[in-house]
Amino acid sequence: MPQKRIRSSRFPGVYYRDTTDPRRRHNGRPDRCYDFCYRIGGKLKWVTVGWISEGFSEQKAANMRRELLERLAQGEEVHTAKQADVTLDMLADDYFSWLKDEGKYAEQESLRYNAHIREEIGFLPLRILAQQDSDHVRILKRRLLERMAPASARRILGDCRAMINRGIKKGRWSGINPFGKERLEMPRLQNKGERFLSRDEAKSLLAALARRSPQLHDMAWLSLRTGLRSTEIFRLTGADLDEEHLTIWVTEKGRSRVPIRVDADVMHMLRAYRSEPCDYVFKARGGGKITAISDTFDRACVEVGLMPSPGERKDMDTRKKVWFHTLRHTFASWLAQSGKVTIHELREIMRHKSVDMMERYAHLIPGQVQEKTALIGTILRGD
Repeated sequence: MPQKRIRSSRFPGVYYRDTTDPRRRHNGRPDRCYDFCYRIGGKLKWVTVGWISEGFSEQKAANMRRELLERLAQGEEVHTAKQADVTLDMLADDYFSWLKDEGKYAEQESLRYNAHIREEIGFLPLRILAQQDSDHVRILKRRLLERMAPASARRILGDCRAMINRGIKKGRWSGINPFGKERLEMPRLQNKGERFLSRDEAKSLLAALARRSPQLHDMAWLSLRTGLRSTEIFRLTGADLDEEHLTIWVTEKGRSRVPIRVDADVMHMLRAYRSEPCDYVFKARGGGKITAISDTFDRACVEVGLMPSPGERKDMDTRKKVWFHTLRHTFASWLAQSGKVTIHELREIMRHKSVDMMERYAHLIPGQVQEKTALIGTILRGD
C-alpha cells in the first residue's frame, strides 16, 4: 500500500507517495508513485501519473499537469483517467474516433484491432505492458506471426504503436510506448518468398470454389483478373460500375478513388449481380457489407492440395501460405512472367506507392537478370 501524498518541493500541484510493500522496490529503494492535482469548476481533481519503476518522474508529472491546464484554458475537453488505469482499449477507441473525425479511413484498422488485439491484451493497463520485463507484446508478436504473413502482423503492431503515440500526444499516457522502436522490432517483410499460383492450381481452386460458393468464386476470379484486394472488392457498389467505358471505380485503403479498366467479361460478371447504385455488388448473408473472406476459401485450398489441413500447419513456412491475397500476388506474378510489362509499369498497375514493394516480382521478369549477368563476361573479354 502507498503512503499518504507528500507535496513536491520543486513543482506546484505535484505529489508523491512511497509504497509500503517490501516486495515493490526500484533500484534498491521503495517504489514511488507520482500524482498531481488541479481545480475545475471549484472542485479538486487528482490524477495518478505512475510509478518510477514504470518510467515516470516528478518532472513528467509536472509536465503533464502543465499540458492539462493549458488544454483546459483553451476550452478543450480532456480525459483525466488515472495513468495507472489507462488501457490499450481506451487509447484505441480514442484513436479510431479521431480518425473518423479527420475523415480518414478507420474501418480496417478497427477490424484488425478487434480481431487480434482487443481480447488478447487490449484490457491490460499500459503500465503493465510498458514494464521492462513484460512479455505481453513479444508474445503477441509471436502469435500474430504464427497465423498470418509478416506484413499483416506488421500492420497490426504498427496500428498499436500509432494509437499509443496519439495517446502520448494528447496527454493520456506519458510512459514508454511498448510498441515503440526502442522496445519492439517489427516483423521483417519477406517479399521474395511470396507464394503465387500456377495456371493449373488457379483453375483447380476456382473449380472448388464454384462448387462451394458461386459468389466467393466470382470474387476470387475478379481478384485474379484485376489484382484487386479483398477489401476493395467488399466495397464495390452498383454505382462503381461504368459499363460504357469498361471501368470500375475502386476505393483504395486510404479512401482514394481510382478507375480500373476491365475486360467485357469481367464487367458482364459484375453486372449479372444487378446491384442498385447504393447496393454492394457482393453481399454478406444478411444483405450488408462483407467484412472478411469466408473460411470456405481455406477449405477449398485444402481440398485441392494448396494448403495442409489446419492441424498440420504448426511448422509451416508462412511465406508458402495460400490465402485470398495470394490471388493478387498471382495476378502480378503472371504479368511479370509475361515479359510485356516493366517493373515500373507493374508498380502502376498494382498501385504500390513504393518501388521496394515490387522487389518480389523483379526476378520473374524474363531476361533482365540473365542479360545483366552476361555483361560481366563481356567486360572481362574486353568486347
